[in-house]
Order: sequence, then structure tokens, then C-alpha cells
Amino acid sequence: LMRVNRTLELIRSRQLALGTWIELHDMYATRLLAAQGCFQWMLIDAEHSPVDGRTVAILCAMMTDISQGKITPLVRVTAGTIDKIKQALDSGAQGIIAPMINTAAEAADVVKFAKFPPEGQRGIGGLFPHLSYGVRRPDYMVDANRETFVGIQIETKEGASNIEEI
Repeated sequence: LMRVNRTLELIRSRQLALGTWIELHDMYATRLLAAQGCFQWMLIDAEHSPVDGRTVAILCAMMTDISQGKITPLVRVTAGTIDKIKQALDSGAQGIIAPMINTAAEAADVVKFAKFPPEGQRGIGGLFPHLSYGVRRPDYMVDANRETFVGIQIETKEGASNIEEI
């Protein structure tokens, strides 16, 4: 079965989920933080710090492995676009945060891009994601939709004025 998203589990039960932001992209620092056992999530900031996809994949795997699945690897993408969201999730993130969301349509797109059909339009190319969990592809898609954290950031006056619609 797909690993449970501990952060979503806590949020859904209205409990506190503690985490930290990773901007150094250093494997050793990430490993040390993950080993402390005090975080439920660790977020790789791909928006304001330079990081390539390979490093994101290594850091996500390291967080998960060192914590024995207790840490939710998250990525703040550079934009709420299908390519940025897909890349982060296919690199092993169990969730994304999309910055600079100003409208309900933009927020809906972020969710749509992070979820597999029928809930969204995330592509299912490649064999790695579902095979690593030892489940059939249709089961993986259902589990992934349930266990993928999707967050947005409202950072502008326009976004704040549209908060009710968002």
C-alpha cells in the first residue's frame, strides 16, 4: 500500500503538524534534520532557492527513508503550473505548495494538476511511482489522490480580495 501522508492525517484530525523548510538542499543537513524525529513534514523550497529535480528526488527519498515514512516530503514549486507540480510529485514529494495564487480558477488548477483522473488531470506516465509501492496502477491513483497534500499561498492584495472564492 502507498505510505500514509502523516501530515494530512494530522490535519484531518485537527492536530498540529510541525515541520521545517529546507533551503540549503544539502543531503547531510536534510538527513540530520530528518533523523531528529521532531518533524512531521519537511518542505523543499524550489521557489526561492536553486534546486534541480534530481536533488529534489534525493532529498524526498532521504526524508522518507531516514524517518521510516514518518516525515511528509513537500515541495514549494516555483509556480502552480502542471509541469512544476508534476515534476515535484513525480520526484517523490507527497505534497506541494503553489505560491502566488490570486483567483479561484488558479487554485482549482493547482488541485487539478496534482490529482490523477477522475479528480484531476495529472499524467500517469512511467512505471516507477506505483511499482515502488507494489500496487496496481488504478489502486495507486486512488491512493495518491487521497494522500497528496495540496496547498496554496495567497500573497497579493488581489488574492486576499478573492479569499472567499478561493
